[in-house]
Amino acid sequence: MSREEGIVTRTKGDRAWVRVSRSSMCDQCGSRNACHSLGGDREKEAEAFNTAGAAPGDRVMIAIPTGSLVGIAFLFYMPPVLALLAGAIGGMKLAPRLGMDPEIASLTAALVAFVVMVGT
Repeated sequence: MSREEGIVTRTKGDRAWVRVSRSSMCDQCGSRNACHSLGGDREKEAEAFNTAGAAPGDRVMIAIPTGSLVGIAFLFYMPPVLALLAGAIGGMKLAPRLGMDPEIASLTAALVAFVVMVGT
């Protein structure tokens, strides 16, 4: 379980939104220098259960289960990979109808699908 320190920015009911810095969130990750899953921002806001009854401005410690981090990474990285594969297969299937070389059609469709997925 990863623990992160942050500052409560707002609360609503049993929830609190906590601003955590990128450096503290990424310190324990082996891919921290190559990963851009948090974008270019130095800080992110995380929603958490407000079991401590914290108020805006309070400094709190939040816990993030390791399994959640793996799930987030899976959801972040898999759609582009699946788009790449779907584009490659689709390009290969459509090549004869378009009168194209299957390898070129597959490569082109895979790259287009990947760029569209990453760009959105």
